[in-house]
Amino acid sequence: MIAREHAAAVETFIGLVHRDPSFRYGEAYLRAGDALIALERWDDADDALERFARINSSSIEGRYKRARVKGARKDADGRRDAVRDLREVWRALPSFQRRHQLGWYLRALVLG
Repeated sequence: MIAREHAAAVETFIGLVHRDPSFRYGEAYLRAGDALIALERWDDADDALERFARINSSSIEGRYKRARVKGARKDADGRRDAVRDLREVWRALPSFQRRHQLGWYLRALVLG
């Protein structure tokens, strides 16, 4: 039952992306990535999160989730690159955005 809900969510987000890819700074890609992670569709989740990162270049959440997906795919080099990218974005953020995204950054510290 839950898998059907995630699959339906993916379809809804895909429909939204086709209408307006940059809606709310790519939020549909991020949420599609969440549903795809729940379905363990790692390649599709990686693609969605990569697209989200291109639209929302200051999001630590999307980069953290992408690093986790790389780890789930057993892509150690990709995971390491994703964590490096996350840290570079973190360093470039203004302090008000750092405060807002601190929880995601702290989660990323556990990833290595």
